[in-house]
Amino acid sequence: MFVRLVLTHKRGVPLPKRRIARSAELVGNVLTEYHDDRHLGRTVLVASFRVENMIGTAPMHLFEPRCVLIGQDGMILGGLEREAVESGFTEYAQGWWLRAELPPDRKGRRDYDDDNAARSDGVASQGGDLPGWTRRLGK
Repeated sequence: MFVRLVLTHKRGVPLPKRRIARSAELVGNVLTEYHDDRHLGRTVLVASFRVENMIGTAPMHLFEPRCVLIGQDGMILGGLEREAVESGFTEYAQGWWLRAELPPDRKGRRDYDDDNAARSDGVASQGGDLPGWTRRLGK
């Protein structure tokens, strides 16, 4: 999912709301996947974020993410971030404030709009009450 991301913690310490509101946003893709974690010896859910158009940068990871809050201005995922140390890693609490963003290739295109919106070719969306993008996915 293409999003704007702001970190809500620094090394496990919550940042003040005023600082979060003024923080620079990262723009990119977030996805979640299950991974075998050799340190914990079990499968864990991991959210990954990769900054858009920054080739060569490693993605950020949020281990065992959970939805903490959903509101009109986005959602917050909470979880653990890992920092490498000599003996392996240290985990810190971390939160990601995420706000949905249209991918650059979709900005200004009318066919991305929900339900019954005219597409860029002038043809109205077809069918029921599902948003247009779900019909295009065959759902």
